[in-house]
Amino acid sequence: MGQFRHRILCLSVALAFLSSTQFVSGQSFRVLHTFEGQTASDGAVPLGLTLDPSGNVLGTDSAGGLFGQGTIYALGHNGQYVTLHHFAGGSTDGSFPNGGIVIDKGNLIGTTVAGGSGRCGGGCGTVFRLNRAGEFSLLYTFLNGADGGIPSGSLAIDAKGNIFGETEVGGNVSGKCFSVGGCGTIFRIDARTGQLSIIHTFSWTDGTLPFAGLVFDSVGNLYGITEKGGADLCKTGIAPAPGCGTLFKLDVTGKFTVLHVFKKTDGAFPIFLTIDQNDNLYGTTLNGGASGLGEVFTFDNQGNFSVIHSFGGSDGEFPGGVVTSNGTVFGSAGAGGDLLLCGGSGCGVVFEMDSDGGNFQLLHTFQDSVDGTNPYIFLGVDSASRLYGTATAGGDNQACGGIGCGTLYVLTP
Repeated sequence: MGQFRHRILCLSVALAFLSSTQFVSGQSFRVLHTFEGQTASDGAVPLGLTLDPSGNVLGTDSAGGLFGQGTIYALGHNGQYVTLHHFAGGSTDGSFPNGGIVIDKGNLIGTTVAGGSGRCGGGCGTVFRLNRAGEFSLLYTFLNGADGGIPSGSLAIDAKGNIFGETEVGGNVSGKCFSVGGCGTIFRIDARTGQLSIIHTFSWTDGTLPFAGLVFDSVGNLYGITEKGGADLCKTGIAPAPGCGTLFKLDVTGKFTVLHVFKKTDGAFPIFLTIDQNDNLYGTTLNGGASGLGEVFTFDNQGNFSVIHSFGGSDGEFPGGVVTSNGTVFGSAGAGGDLLLCGGSGCGVVFEMDSDGGNFQLLHTFQDSVDGTNPYIFLGVDSASRLYGTATAGGDNQACGGIGCGTLYVLTP
């Protein structure tokens, strides 16, 4: 376990400064920050995003920063942008954060897919913490053995402060899992001892490549998805077929249950999952559905699975994240929209619909160099129902080799 600590800008002071004023209502869509990449000591390819209780935006970039290996940043109500940590890699730091940040008692906790002391050629990934004093530390370094490797997606924290998460690989390396370096794991870090334990090891028939992270329901059951595995479906020309993915539950007793195996007709390669205040699950698949361009699905609190929207191109392609607020589902798709842009595939969209899929409409169609392209899966909604998200490219198309380093935006429906 990494014990290295590095003092940076005091996080609590920075966030207090950032919260000094409120955003002024204006246009429905507004770019809050255009990322400029490593040459400007700024982040690039923004991925993870969350809002703290005061409404500050906290996020991660998977590239850029002083060392080109990503950053943690904050953006406050007054538009002030602050870099809180530059990832440096090596045995005492992480590299390339790839999931959302969670907040526990004012501490920021997340994962990196590389870095740490594991022998994966650059490290096998880490769980990190940036505390309220601005001190960075590694809570765990993965070894890509029975403990797994490449942690990804959002962590979940219970009322006692125990941390739950997933690794994409590692764990079981037999059978079909051998070709992918292990089917992945679900882990728990004890809040009191700091020790990591494995609470489930995937075996392909129950899924492989868990990606999106975990969510709790109101009684403490955990839910998640795997991007592949489950059944011999979704053939890609590679033997064996990778499987279309699964939706699963891990209950409070530790019992693991596959709730749904995706079959391509009802979606393929699930990429995101969230839960509403009534314990209904909503998620997206990257492919499959009526046109093969992805879908939004729900699994309600009575155990019923249904597809509530299939994408067709002009309404979006390859959906990412969704978030629910007051009975409305908001989401983004990484392509589609105006199919004359971004090489004919569209630059992506932000959409909304009712919880049953009705009244679907586009809230914003991305234009690439103006506002960004390829919006990512993590979204946040504040108390005023404003929607926050990131685009992983575009913005300043002079940066990041001419494709743009991405943007952070706010949208008022």
